[in-house]
Amino acid sequence: MTRVLDLESYRNFDLEECIQDKVEARVVDETGLSSPISISLVVPVRFGEVKGEEDWGLEERTFNRILREVSQLVDLGYLDELIVIDGTMGPERRPDFRVLQQVVRIAYEEIGLFHDQVEMLHKYKVQGEMARRGYADLFVKVVHQFDRNLQKVLLRYGVSGLVGAFGVPRGKGAALWISMP
Repeated sequence: MTRVLDLESYRNFDLEECIQDKVEARVVDETGLSSPISISLVVPVRFGEVKGEEDWGLEERTFNRILREVSQLVDLGYLDELIVIDGTMGPERRPDFRVLQQVVRIAYEEIGLFHDQVEMLHKYKVQGEMARRGYADLFVKVVHQFDRNLQKVLLRYGVSGLVGAFGVPRGKGAALWISMP
């Protein structure tokens, strides 16, 4: 039997103190305007080569448990966004997006805020159309580490090609750049 590593719960922290610190903390942008701090949770996932649905069992149960905990932090107002970065490869070493599809399904079931956001997009067609064009700021964001479109977007906005301290790092850590406003 495979064991699941339990990193324990956020309940080991003084959550009220953390929420109070979040409310009191402000970020000042380059124009001098202050705004509340935004807390993003970046979850890297990689399940190797997923051949079929049966390979997804243990990971699905683990991810369900993680998102149940995340949902509680969202309900308390502590988390502002969840970014899931996947590195799962399929046949011929191509990105396999099935894991991210499962992640979105689980997030829809487990996180009430995300469920409500998706339902709003279904209910209001104009908002749904805007979301299809990328103008919706949903709580859950999923990105594949090896998605070739990611490099195209970075090139379009002049981010790719930068070197040195300001270069975009490779790998799942690049998601930290995505979470920056």
